[in-house]
Amino acid sequence: MAVVSAGAVPVICDIDDTYTIDINAAEKKISPRTKAIIPVHIQGFPCDMDGICALADKYNLMILEDACQADGGSYKGKRLGTFGIAGAMSFNQFKVISAGEGGAVLTDDDNIFARSLIYQDASAIAFFGNQLDGIDEPQFCGSEFRTNEISAAILRMQLRKLDGILTDLRKNKAKLSAVLSENYGIGRSNDIDGDCGTTVPVVFDDEKSAREFCGKFGMGAFLPIDTGKHIYNNWTAIIEKRGAFNPLMDPFRHPANADILPDYANEVYPNTLSLLSRSVFIPVNPDWTEEEIIKMGSVK
Repeated sequence: MAVVSAGAVPVICDIDDTYTIDINAAEKKISPRTKAIIPVHIQGFPCDMDGICALADKYNLMILEDACQADGGSYKGKRLGTFGIAGAMSFNQFKVISAGEGGAVLTDDDNIFARSLIYQDASAIAFFGNQLDGIDEPQFCGSEFRTNEISAAILRMQLRKLDGILTDLRKNKAKLSAVLSENYGIGRSNDIDGDCGTTVPVVFDDEKSAREFCGKFGMGAFLPIDTGKHIYNNWTAIIEKRGAFNPLMDPFRHPANADILPDYANEVYPNTLSLLSRSVFIPVNPDWTEEEIIKMGSVK
C-alpha cells in the first residue's frame, strides 16, 4: 500500500527459508521500470542485506528498508534500516519498543530528510516554528502523519532501553531455540546475532504437525499462515488492482502502466505458502526465567 500511495506499482516476490526476501526470486522480478527494492525484516529476522545491496548496485535500485518489526536489529553489525536511502521503523504495541503508535524514518540523505519533514506534516511545520530553517526543498502538499509529543517523550525513554531489551530477547531466544532444537527444526537466520530475538521459528514437514505442536505449546504460538493481511493472497485491494478511491490517483489505472501490471490474482509464491503453513512462530518474552524456558522446551 505504501508503494501504491506513492503512485507506483508493487511487484511481489517469494521468500526463502529465512522468512525474508529471496534474492534469486527478487532478481527475476526486476525490469527496466524497477526503481526500488524493499527488504522487509519481518518478525525481527534480518534480510540478506549483502544480497540486497548487490542487487541494488547491479540494477541501480534504491533500497527502502521496512524495519518496522525489527527496531534496533542489525545485519553484520550494522543497524537494520540504515543500509538503504531510507528505512522505516514502527512503535505500535506489537513492536520491540512502543508508545502505543507512531513510527520513524531513518535516512542520511539530506533531500529525503527534507521531503520527509515536509510530507509528514503537510508543510504545517512552516507555520509553527523554525523547523524548515535551512531547508531548500520546495514545499508541497503532504499528509499529517506526525505523532504527538507525549508519545515522542515515551519513545525517547524507550530508546535508552532498546539495547537492553534486545539483549534479553536474544538471550531467551537462544535458550529456547537450544532446548527446542533437540526435538524440532529451528528456522535459519541470515544473521542470528543481529536478529531481534522477538520470535523463535519452528519448522515442520507439514501443516498438520505444525498445528499439533502449536496447540500443545500455547504461550501465544501461532502459524504465520494465519496472520491475515500479512499474507499476500489476503491483499484484496492489490490483487483486485484498486489502488485509490479516486481513479486519477490510482497507478493501476494510469495509461503509462497498462503494459506492466502484474497478474496478482494468478501469481503463486509456493515457497511462501508452504513455509508459512508448516512453521510455528513463538513470541519471545524478555522476562522469561530459565526454568520457564526449560519447561517450554519439554513440550512434545
